[in-house]
Formats: sequence, C-alpha cells, structure tokens
Amino acid sequence: MVQRFDKLNILADSLRILGQYNEATIWVDKALQVDPRHCNSLYSKGSVKFNVLADILRLVGQYHEAILWADRALLEDPNHFNSISTKADSLRILGQYDEAVIWADKALQLNPKLRDSLCTKAESLRGLGQYDEAIIWADKALQVDQKHCSSLYIKGNSLRLLKKYKEAMKVIEQSLKINPNHFDSLKIKGACLHDQSQYKEALIFMKKLQRLTQITNG
Repeated sequence: MVQRFDKLNILADSLRILGQYNEATIWVDKALQVDPRHCNSLYSKGSVKFNVLADILRLVGQYHEAILWADRALLEDPNHFNSISTKADSLRILGQYDEAVIWADKALQLNPKLRDSLCTKAESLRGLGQYDEAIIWADKALQVDQKHCSSLYIKGNSLRLLKKYKEAMKVIEQSLKINPNHFDSLKIKGACLHDQSQYKEALIFMKKLQRLTQITNG
C-alpha cells in the first residue's frame, strides 16, 4: 500500500508542478483515498486549488477552499511549511492582510529567507497602508532574489504611495528590464506617470496593459 501511495503522490505532485492542476487534483484525491491523513497530499490539494485560481483569476471562494485544505494538513502537522505558506498567500489574495502577516511570520519562523513568504508579508503590509514597513520586507525578499519582479513591484508601488515618484520609477524600471511584460509593474508605472500628470505617457502603458489582458484572456 505504501508503494502504491507513493506512486500516486509523486504523480499528483508532478502534474501540479507541470501546471496540470485539474489532473493533479484527481490524483491527489486517489492518494488521499489510500492514506487520508497524509500531510503532503493534503497540502498538494490546497496548492492545486490555489494555483488553479491564480491562473484563472477566480479569487472568490476557491482561495477559501485552499485555506481549508491547508488547515487540514496543519491539523496533522502544525509546522507543515508548505501549508503555512499557502495559507498566508491565500489570505493575502483575499485581502485579509492582518491574518496574512501572522501566517507569513509563522512561515518565516521556519525559514527566515524564504522569498515568497517575505514577499507575502511585504504585500500584506502594503495592503495595510504600512508602506515603509512594506519596503523593508520587500528589500529582504530582494536580498534573497534581486530579480524578483513581484518584490520590485511591491517596493515601487509603496514608494509611489509615499509620493516618492523618482525612486518608485527607478525600482519599477528595474522590474521591467527583467520582465518587460510584468503586468503589475506596467500598471504601477502607468499609475506613477499619471500621478505626476504625465497623462500621455501613462496612456501608453495603459494601452499595453490592455493588450496584455486581451492576450491573456485569449
């Protein structure tokens, strides 16, 4: 039974990594039928739901489901790192920033240099209007990965909200050099130009965003 379970779990996780989330969910369910208390499978199911929704931008309801599955894994192992991280980022996306910070901190207690949890905390602090703190935590994430566009976006957006436009533009340009089509960075660059009354330049970036959205929505 152990050998069969391992095969099912490996297949499910491989499909998850390849982005075949619906197929992964099917095989996770099969693994859980063999061993309903297996933490990694419980995490995988939450992670699959989380990633499906990240891809198709359906934030309502299914991020809650991801949290429910992460909680089930945490009942088995309160220090199950991946489940803590999944819960933290799901809470962030749902706009529950105070809770997201709490869970990001739990993840960071287990791994203080995990880029994604540092980024989750930074974005949650930005969502709470704590812009200076958000910059500090975005910088911590960038110490781990200096080319992480999401952390650069968070830092740039926080600087923009502090009306430090010159610094904000510099950071956003760094992000766009790494990924010229980084959606959030393009959006914030347009907003930053608009805030400085550079309306024609802002319109250029808004049109680029519109084209990217049309391509994404196919």
